[in-house]
Amino acid sequence: RNVVYYCHLAKRANDLKYLDVDDLDHSMTYNPLYTSDPTIAFNRAFLTFFPNRAEENPHFLKLASMFLSNLLPILIKEVKIATFTDFSQIIVNEISTFKSLIYLCRRHMNEFPAQASYFKNWIEKDPVTRENELVGLMASIQRFVSRPWSNLINVRKPQIIMEDVIAKKSIFLFATSAMANLEDSRPLAVLVLNDILTNVGKYLKSNKQ
Repeated sequence: RNVVYYCHLAKRANDLKYLDVDDLDHSMTYNPLYTSDPTIAFNRAFLTFFPNRAEENPHFLKLASMFLSNLLPILIKEVKIATFTDFSQIIVNEISTFKSLIYLCRRHMNEFPAQASYFKNWIEKDPVTRENELVGLMASIQRFVSRPWSNLINVRKPQIIMEDVIAKKSIFLFATSAMANLEDSRPLAVLVLNDILTNVGKYLKSNKQ
């Protein structure tokens, strides 16, 4: 409230970008995966899904990494901006059929032959094996699509775009302290900070003066 008050006092109320996943009625929408670069989207998602990689099984960690890194180029080619809902649909909801994955591979196999070839092996696996090998990734994805605040971050046209926030010198207010489930604070904070870091670096590189 104090931040909002001072924004009004400084006549910068329109510059305020407010994200609070515990205040769904007032928070703006924000997609932490908002980028056309598959590598950036992968890094944000993977680092958030597996923050304690030293404690993970190396075999399953590598499977999750390879799956996501190969999925994002063809996914972004198809939908432009990826969301966690896309991950959930392709990896969780359709684990037994891989319907959307098969469609993406067939549609973009000429442009992404390496990805199509990689997923051919997955498509040929039986559903039980798929689920057993991707169970960690599936569980990580669920956090971002099953919470009350998930609708705020699973949008292709968010109200808050960090590149614009930095370029326009807007005021970004990110609140998580009041969240009912404090376990959600860390992964969301990691996503937001990674987004800020990437775009600050991009801004400084293009505005060296």
